[in-house]
Amino acid sequence: MYKFDTKVQHLKYKVLRTVAKHAWDSDFYESFLDIPKEIIPGKTPTMRCCVYKERAILAERVKLAAGGDRNNPNVIEALDIACDDCPTGGYTVTEACRGCIAHRCEDACPRGAITHDEFHHAHIDKSKCINCGKCAAVCPYSAIYNRKRPCQNACKIGAISMNEDGTVKIDNSKCISCGACVYQCPFGALSDKSFILDAIKMLKNCDRVYAIVAPAIVSQFTYAKPGQVIAAIKALGFCDVLEAALGADMVAYNEAAELAERGHSVVLCERAQELGGAMRYAKYVPFKQKVDQLMQVMIRRLERSGAELRLGTEATPELVEELQPDVIVAALGAKAKRPDIPGGENAIMAADALRDIDSIGQTAAVIGGGLVGCEIALQLGMMGRSVQLISRKKEVCRDAAYLYREGLLMELEKVPVTILNEADCVAVTENGAVIRTPDGSELELKADSVIWAGGYLPLDDEAGQVRALAYDFWKIGDCAQVRKIFNARREGYNAGSNI
Repeated sequence: MYKFDTKVQHLKYKVLRTVAKHAWDSDFYESFLDIPKEIIPGKTPTMRCCVYKERAILAERVKLAAGGDRNNPNVIEALDIACDDCPTGGYTVTEACRGCIAHRCEDACPRGAITHDEFHHAHIDKSKCINCGKCAAVCPYSAIYNRKRPCQNACKIGAISMNEDGTVKIDNSKCISCGACVYQCPFGALSDKSFILDAIKMLKNCDRVYAIVAPAIVSQFTYAKPGQVIAAIKALGFCDVLEAALGADMVAYNEAAELAERGHSVVLCERAQELGGAMRYAKYVPFKQKVDQLMQVMIRRLERSGAELRLGTEATPELVEELQPDVIVAALGAKAKRPDIPGGENAIMAADALRDIDSIGQTAAVIGGGLVGCEIALQLGMMGRSVQLISRKKEVCRDAAYLYREGLLMELEKVPVTILNEADCVAVTENGAVIRTPDGSELELKADSVIWAGGYLPLDDEAGQVRALAYDFWKIGDCAQVRKIFNARREGYNAGSNI
């Protein structure tokens, strides 16, 4: 049995179900205008003043189900026509006011906006009130209420405001797409986009499509067992179902923000002069700008959380002893493996190559066939460089997610990149690199630049230096083990949930 918390959710489900059905039957665009009538037949309204307004709103919901405004990067969009222009009044004195003689509310007001009548009942002058909330905070009867719209109350970062006509407006520069306003709006005027059409297109046109689901899927299908849900997803045409969680090397910053928001006193020490960790390099890669955008969102959330940020500060044992923390969360990341071969000091490390990609010569040898090496090779190939990618393994990019790897390999075929598998770099010379081929022979590759992308090592020893300096210690992310994004995010979640 389907279970929906509200009729708004049920309506959204009916829209998605109908859109998916027509998309699967390949007649969505022909039926686009008729879908509202299909969901609400007849002439009797069920939710609004008339059936015509209901269908007009449904038409907007159908657009969101089809992907919404593709020029809007935010996954949350406002439906002006669905907004009921909920009344707002700011801070208001309610009937709960007892007419006490303490008058703390009047004393707390910095603008003199509160007065009392002959019965000592408080009144607020709206022309003077700045909605600071100090009066409500000191009222012993909680008689002063801040009358805000449900969507504004739900948004804790102030991304919700009103247009001149009173309809809801989202500030995309602040919004973190948490979805709190979507759930709280009683009229469903805020909703998230759906990419169900893209998913159906992939299912119909691709041979192997994987479904990546969040761990929360278990709680969303209370009427079915996880095995049944997975079987149902596979029955739709997905070849497999994988579990993942959104996140990246920003796990330390995300963890700090969550702890600060929960009332903990948090000090975040960052060795570098800027936040971002390994994600800072995404901005140098044209096809990884979404990762950079995610980093910026996480940084904004951290800066607003109240956590104390100490940039350019290494968490040495001496500093940790001075801070005397109750809990230490070590998310130090990993360090690049440096080449231990003749001439290895002449190789350009992958991070340095990304920072100054334009300085790389016309011909390049990239040593390391993992994800980082493949991405650098692709970027150089897109810039017109001639690249030779050297990998010890039989196949390159085996450490990447399946779908991303398949797309990366397809793009590598379009650019001047030659892949040499089962080859080992034994020396770096002035003219390029010397590799040992599978048959044991050595071959010198001519290259203007040799880039080393030989993997990473966890900063485990550094984490161990502070392990005994707090009652509770957590080691998360790459400093525990260099793995996938969802591993780091899950470890951060587990740590935050248990502190």
